Amino acid sequence: MITFEDMWGKFSDKEYRGQYALSLLKRSVAFQIKTLRKKHCGSQALLAERSQLTQGVVSRAEDQDYGNLTFNTVGRIAAGLDVAFIGRFVPFSELTKFSLNLSEEEYASIPTFEEENRLVNNIENVRVLRIEPLIKNHIGGDPGNAGLTTGEPQYSRTDEYRQKEQEYGDSPWMLGKPPQSERGQQYGAANSFAR
Repeated sequence: MITFEDMWGKFSDKEYRGQYALSLLKRSVAFQIKTLRKKHCGSQALLAERSQLTQGVVSRAEDQDYGNLTFNTVGRIAAGLDVAFIGRFVPFSELTKFSLNLSEEEYASIPTFEEENRLVNNIENVRVLRIEPLIKNHIGGDPGNAGLTTGEPQYSRTDEYRQKEQEYGDSPWMLGKPPQSERGQQYGAANSFAR
């Protein structure tokens, strides 16, 4: 089994780490597309129709050896899957952890917007999923400090939300999970883009 230390040792070679990062990018995007397509669409033809692409383009997008996808194609496939795709720059330590933890189960748990929207059936649940966790994580847990509420939050969680919360708990798709970057931890996701 490959460990963090094994991979990190190989990254001392700049050319190796650059090639590894490029290879992982190509393989992981194709892997994610295929995993999500199986869950949400079944066939490549259906995903192609939903993405307004040809089945051949979807087939190439799922080919880990192809590697010439454009942002436009990935964006259209994401729209066809009814999910979002975020590409971002990260340090090699995060790339290493991502590589070691890449699994079909992780991506198969990503809900479509419609699946997620069922969890957020009223504005109070939006606050529970997005605002309250940020307050707790970024200003010490007192919602009153943010001028939003005082005392106990006035919301109710649906049974479906409770079930998903237990099922996915720390899953990165949960809207309330704060960003992992230092900047995101300081300012929250919404403000990190404005600074």
